[in-house]
Amino acid sequence: MFRVCSLFTPLAFASVFCAEPVAMTTREFKLDFDLRAMSRSLAASQPAADPLADGSDPSSAAAKDPFIPASQPGLPLKPPPLLTSQNVLSQMGISFPPGATAFYDSCTRTLRVHNTPEMLHLIQVLADSAGENFPRDVVYSLTVIEGPGEIIRRINETAAHKADSGAELGSLLAQAQQPGSKARVISDDWMQIQSGTRATSTSAQERIHTLGLSFDARSHATLKREMRPLGMQLEIEPLIHSGDTALKTALDSTLRLQLTLAPPQLRPVSITDPGTGNAAEYSTTSFSQAEFTTTISSANGSTKLIGVTAPCGQAEAPQDLLWAVFLTTTIHAQEPVPAAPLQSPPIPKNTPKGLQAASLRVPDGVFVNEWGEPAEPLQKWLEAKGIPAIQGASAAQQDGVLHLINTPDNIERIVMLVDEALEAAPKSIACTLHTVQAPAAFLRHLAHASAAASDHAGMWAQVEAAVARGEGRFINSAFIETPSAVRAKHSSSSELLFVQEFGLDAKGRSIPGIAYRDVGSVFEIEPELRGDGRTLDVILSCMLHPAPPAMRRETFRDPASGLRFDLPVPDFHATQTTTKLVMTAGGTRLLSLHPPTGRDAEGMLWATFLKCDVVTQVKPRKSNPRIAAPTRPLDPKSWHTQSYKAPPDFLSSANVEGKKKPTAQSVLEAAGIRFPRGATAIFDPAHALLIVHSTQENLDLVEAYVTGLDDSRSPSTVAYTAQIFQGPGPLLRQLTAQAAVKCDQRAELDALLAAVQSGTVQALDTARIETRFGTQATTTQAREHTSLSTVKVNDKGVTEFDQDIRQVGLTLSIEPKRRADNRAIESTLSLEFHTAEPKEHREQIIDSQDHKLELPLTDYQVVHLSTGPTMPSGTAHLVGLWKPVGKPEFEEQDILQMLFITCDHLWVEP
Repeated sequence: MFRVCSLFTPLAFASVFCAEPVAMTTREFKLDFDLRAMSRSLAASQPAADPLADGSDPSSAAAKDPFIPASQPGLPLKPPPLLTSQNVLSQMGISFPPGATAFYDSCTRTLRVHNTPEMLHLIQVLADSAGENFPRDVVYSLTVIEGPGEIIRRINETAAHKADSGAELGSLLAQAQQPGSKARVISDDWMQIQSGTRATSTSAQERIHTLGLSFDARSHATLKREMRPLGMQLEIEPLIHSGDTALKTALDSTLRLQLTLAPPQLRPVSITDPGTGNAAEYSTTSFSQAEFTTTISSANGSTKLIGVTAPCGQAEAPQDLLWAVFLTTTIHAQEPVPAAPLQSPPIPKNTPKGLQAASLRVPDGVFVNEWGEPAEPLQKWLEAKGIPAIQGASAAQQDGVLHLINTPDNIERIVMLVDEALEAAPKSIACTLHTVQAPAAFLRHLAHASAAASDHAGMWAQVEAAVARGEGRFINSAFIETPSAVRAKHSSSSELLFVQEFGLDAKGRSIPGIAYRDVGSVFEIEPELRGDGRTLDVILSCMLHPAPPAMRRETFRDPASGLRFDLPVPDFHATQTTTKLVMTAGGTRLLSLHPPTGRDAEGMLWATFLKCDVVTQVKPRKSNPRIAAPTRPLDPKSWHTQSYKAPPDFLSSANVEGKKKPTAQSVLEAAGIRFPRGATAIFDPAHALLIVHSTQENLDLVEAYVTGLDDSRSPSTVAYTAQIFQGPGPLLRQLTAQAAVKCDQRAELDALLAAVQSGTVQALDTARIETRFGTQATTTQAREHTSLSTVKVNDKGVTEFDQDIRQVGLTLSIEPKRRADNRAIESTLSLEFHTAEPKEHREQIIDSQDHKLELPLTDYQVVHLSTGPTMPSGTAHLVGLWKPVGKPEFEEQDILQMLFITCDHLWVEP
């Protein structure tokens, strides 16, 4: 950043103003860099302001302030005030003639400047140079079109002479929309990837097939099986060119695309066992596949025809058809989503000239996090932070809004201070995932139009509107909150058991190998907040199963016994995206476009969107520790006796000099609170009660000290209450959207509890657990369910059927950990919740003598959450949202379930 400025400065100094007045205009600039950081850096290089620099006697200063201990030689040095944007720009070489101004809104990183055209041009040069530093991603859109050979060959010939085949793709897509056209889209994909990162996308039927056999010493055979995807698989890695500006709009893409779209062919195989001369017979599968492996170079926004092939798997095609594979590449700079801008409300009457009014949204607890509970008005705090005192200035916070009256320069500085306080506070990332089914042409058009956009909130709004009109429907919704750089896992699925392997023992007895597969929604995410506090690196894997497994049967002949066996085989349907991308705080991105396999959904696509909200975790204001607080304002100089709740270890809360046993008065004096003649303080450890008699001014300081005490040294526990609700999808999605941007989500929890009373929402489960810091606690509310897990033969040749005992219900494990700054409680959380009763299905292995080995296999309908929520004490958090499985109504209706957790830090009082 400073390198850019150093190149820019000589240009500014070369400017010469005419003696005559120069016309000035106002412009706004969107900055990639943060002027606040530069202001703080430049201010730190200046000496601190000394309040006694006028030569006054330190003792006289102490006399003016009764709260400065007599032993203190003088007032502490105040930090230098933050430089305004005009100060910063001036030091960078921008001239500000009389009447010129600058104002920087660090909330939105918008710089508003009123100056001469020449200076505005220089500032634009600076903004443009810095704009190249936005994090960049690559968006890929893959389209595979089948069409008449004559048309595809003509397009291929045209594309051979062009760097961009976008017009050819558009022509084929238009033909595919015409009734009776022979052109049709047979596969779609969409991916967003960081440069230098490999990503994969799959939309396929996962078919289990037999690879071969293995024989033991007695010629007993075991089938070897693997899972093979049928459909589309794309693996791709982009590399954006570095170097000069022109090359930053080009990239190389290394990719491998597999298209296995034709039905597989089964054929019998017979292998003779050398030991016995008997034949083993089984079925193997032949797959027809088109594969492209290549590296291409392309320009930003261009479309490449990366391949043409005949339809694989059609040995005798009824007509001349070809497949054309197009890949559209877009590089986009990930610009942060603007925060709520600074508002300019009307200026109150009688406001001194030169002051302005402003307001901005600030969480109510942010100042508690940064400076502790106030004993004096917020304006005094700001002055202590280096904001110059101005007659008539004020600062007050109410209902999450900070209201300011001050000079424009001071307002600019205060907004910077608020930004610093927000950055210092603990944060977590609330991740919301939605999958919607809608017409393919509609989604494809929206995706292509939004490819270069930094945010897809507008596209998501159009998709939601289409669902509201009945032109689409929600398939899945998921929510999970996690700290930065912590991997979270979320699944809502059926744990389906199936026979994966098959063999026979030495006596010819059937030995099936049992495995399980999650069928539903499986989502893993690891978001990491970047240094700018506004963008995130997101690693994720998102898998959805569009349809239940398709069951079929295969035959196998054992060479040792000569018996034939009829075996069950499942085929799964899955879409999956694994990638790493850049997202903005509060931004929404389209993750994938997939055709749902295994469903009757011709002409439909599934679109998955991800939204990541960065939530500042701030302490709610503590209840006033003052016992029997006065009901009216008191004279600061008046004397009173007041009681306060204090930590049980209050007497050890400060370092008291000397060998004497600390007293309540000595602890408060060590904290800088003076005791005038006649003032007293006593502490009752049996009831954790502090009683002080002093002036009201001193009592206010005592209250601030007691409220801000670090209670981490006191014996304490953390109490968690988990509540699970079920309700209509629209309502729970609305509450999720409201909760995702907030630290304390108690209002949403209260809304759910009210909906339970009205019958709109069901309360499914409630569990409370209390534990110490650093100790994992587990609570289980479940019944035991026994089910078959494995079939094996022991050393004596006896077949054993092993069973597992599973807790069906709710199991919550949680462990609280202290943060070094004591601002919030970090927790490691694991949840297992069963959304429906276990389902038993019976698999049969039948031999040629009609003997049946029947296996009762149990499928569990379960939600798993694994995350690490950060929660200030006294808050409520939405931890998870999911689409439940296991009941017909869950599939047929838009029903969701959610988990709320409340967290309370409790002192152990004597």
